[in-house]
Amino acid sequence: MFNLMFNLNYLIMRTLNLFLGAAMALTTTVAFAQGNNADIVTQDGNANLANVQQIGSSNGNLIDQDGNSNFAETRQTGDRNLNYTKSDGTSNTTTIHQVGNDNISLTNQDGFSNSTNGSQVGSDNISIHDQDGSQNEIVSRQDGNRNLSYQEQDGGTNFGSSRQMGDDNIVAQFQDGNGNVAFDVQQGDDNLSITQQDGNQNYSDVRQMSDSNFHYGAQTGNSNSMTILQN
Repeated sequence: MFNLMFNLNYLIMRTLNLFLGAAMALTTTVAFAQGNNADIVTQDGNANLANVQQIGSSNGNLIDQDGNSNFAETRQTGDRNLNYTKSDGTSNTTTIHQVGNDNISLTNQDGFSNSTNGSQVGSDNISIHDQDGSQNEIVSRQDGNRNLSYQEQDGGTNFGSSRQMGDDNIVAQFQDGNGNVAFDVQQGDDNLSITQQDGNQNYSDVRQMSDSNFHYGAQTGNSNSMTILQN
C-alpha cells in the first residue's frame, strides 16, 4: 500500500510540474498568436524536422527540439487542444494526433532514438509521456472523455502501450531499467491501472474490460511476468 500511495503522489506531483512548465510555454504561444490557433517551433541543432497541422479554434502547439535528427508531428482537429513536445538528444520521434476539444498532450524526451506515438479522440483527455534514455517506445491511444494516461521510461529499450476506450479511466506506467514491456487495455468507465517495473526484461499485460476495475502491479528484479484480465 505504501508503494501504491507513493506512486499516486508522485504521479500527481510529476503531472503538476510538467503542466506548470508546459502551461507557461503555451501561454506564451497563445499570447503571440495572430489567428485562432497558435504554434511555436524552436530547433537548435541539425536536421531536425517538425510538421504541424491545426484545424479548429484556439488550439496551441509548442515544439522544442535540441539536438540532431529529431522528428515531431502534431495534428490537432477541434477546439482548445494543447500539445507540448520537448526533445533533447538525437533521433527522437514524437507523433501526436488529437481530435476533439480540450485535450492535452505533453511529451518530454531526453536521449536518443526514443519514440512516442500518441492519439486522443474525444474531449478533456490528458496524455503525458516522459522518456529518459535510449530506444524506448511509448504508444498511447485514448478514445472517450476525461481519460488520463501517464507513461514514464528511464533506461533503454523499454516498451509501454496504453489503450483506453471509455470515460474517466486512468493508466500509469513506470519503467526503470532495460527491456521492460507493459501493456494496458481498459474498455469501460472509471478504471484505474498502475504498473511499476524496476529492473530488466519484465513483462506486464493488464486488460480491464468493464467498469470500475482497479489494478496495481509492481515488478522488482528481472524477467518477471504478469498477465491480468478483469471483466
